Amino acid sequence: MNQDSDMTIMLDSAHCAATTMPAFARSTSKQPTFKVRLAGSFAFPALVAVLAGAPISRAFAQDGTPLPEVDVSSASEAGSTVSGERLSPSRLRDLQVGSSDTAAILQSVPGVSGYGAGGFSTLPVIRGLEAQRLTVLVDGVAIASACPNDMNPPLSYTDPQTVSAIDVITGVSPVSYGGDSIGGIIRVESAPPRFAKQGETLLTGEASAFYRSNGDGFGGALSVTAASDRLSLTYSGSYTQAGNFKGGGSLGGVRSSEYAKTDHSLNLAAQVSNGLIELKGGYHFTPYEGFPNQYMDMTSCPSSEHLAQLAA
Repeated sequence: MNQDSDMTIMLDSAHCAATTMPAFARSTSKQPTFKVRLAGSFAFPALVAVLAGAPISRAFAQDGTPLPEVDVSSASEAGSTVSGERLSPSRLRDLQVGSSDTAAILQSVPGVSGYGAGGFSTLPVIRGLEAQRLTVLVDGVAIASACPNDMNPPLSYTDPQTVSAIDVITGVSPVSYGGDSIGGIIRVESAPPRFAKQGETLLTGEASAFYRSNGDGFGGALSVTAASDRLSLTYSGSYTQAGNFKGGGSLGGVRSSEYAKTDHSLNLAAQVSNGLIELKGGYHFTPYEGFPNQYMDMTSCPSSEHLAQLAA
C-alpha cells in the first residue's frame, strides 16, 4: 500500500476508546474528530493494529541498586571559640608612658577604637559597638557609665599605673564574664594579693613616676604590701595631672583638655581552707577634668567602691 490514505479518528471521551469512521461520515457525527494523514505502506497497518486492540508491551523501571551506608564522623574544632587579646603587665607599662587613659591605651588592640572625651574618659569601641553593647568589668564587677553624656565611663575609675592586666574579648562572650554583650567584653584586673612563705613575713612595695612634656603632664603610683602566709594587706594609690593639650606647629592649645585625678585602694585578703576571701575598698577623686567635646566640664567629682568576694 503505497498511496496516502485519509481517515478520521474519533475519540470517545466516555470510554477513552478510539474508533474509525469514513471521511464522508464526518459531517454527521456529533463527536469531536481529528483528521490524520498516514503516509507510507507500513504506517496504516500499524495504526490499524493499535486501534484493533493489539496488546502493547509495557516496560517498568528497574529496581535501584542498593548502596552501602556511609558513616560520617567529625571531631570538634580544637581550641577555644573565645577570641581576644590580653594586655600583660609588661605591655601595660610600655603603653602607660604615653597616656593616663586606660581606654585610650586599648586602641593598640586590633578592632578596638575610642571616642575621645576628657583626659581619662575615652569611650571604648569594639568593632563599631560601644556603650551598653559592651560589658566592662573592673575586678570582676560590671560597671556602667554615669552622667547622661557618659562623662564618667567605667574605665575612668582605673589608672594604667595600677592596673595589672586587661582582657579584651572581641568575639563570643563567655558566660563567666556575663555573656550578654553583643559588642565584646573589657576586663580590668588589679594585682592579685601576695602572701609570704610558710612561717615568714612579706613586706614589699613598688613606686613609679612619669612626666610628659605636652601639657606638662606628670604623675606617679605607689603600692605597698604586708603579708603573712595567711593574711595579706595591700595599699595602692596613684595621681596624675596635665594641662591643656598643645597641638603641633601653630595649631595652639586645645582648651578644656586639662585634668587631674587621684585613686586609692585598700585590699585585705585571707587564705582559708576552701579558697580566698577578699575585702576591697576604693576611693577616687577628680578635682577637675575638661571635656572639649561637651558644653560642660567636670569638677570636684568623688566616688567610692566596696567589694567583697570569695574565690574557691
